[in-house]
Amino acid sequence: KLFKLNTEAVALVLRELDFWVPFVAMCLSVFFISASFEHDLTSAVFCAGFMMTFTVNVLLADADLATRKINSKASDILRYINILLGVTTFSVLLTFDHFPRAKNHGYKYQVMYNEGTMEVVSMFTRFMATPLLFMTKFLVKSLVYK
Repeated sequence: KLFKLNTEAVALVLRELDFWVPFVAMCLSVFFISASFEHDLTSAVFCAGFMMTFTVNVLLADADLATRKINSKASDILRYINILLGVTTFSVLLTFDHFPRAKNHGYKYQVMYNEGTMEVVSMFTRFMATPLLFMTKFLVKSLVYK
């Protein structure tokens, strides 16, 4: 009985992390993409709108605390594939410097006796990889577990 309760507790924590890890990573990536556009109002609104759309359409559609029951229609899968391709294309174009107004600002920091440099586009790419992997997992589960 105790083993079963431990298993249920671990499963509950993992299902909870299925929402929070991609959500926090996406919030950080939105901050860094906005920083690359120098926190311009238009780019900040666009990024915040994307974050809300991604949260509602992908994260909340899959990350629930109940047992997973994925019942997707074919039209929904095409929508998710288009979102994934659009975000991936945007990330690749930004990473390879195809947006004229985006600048790769570098920030220097020092911790104790160590110095480091952090670039905003690099941090965006690193943090955006987590929600994209989560969405890929969501698509695979939607296609396999109909």
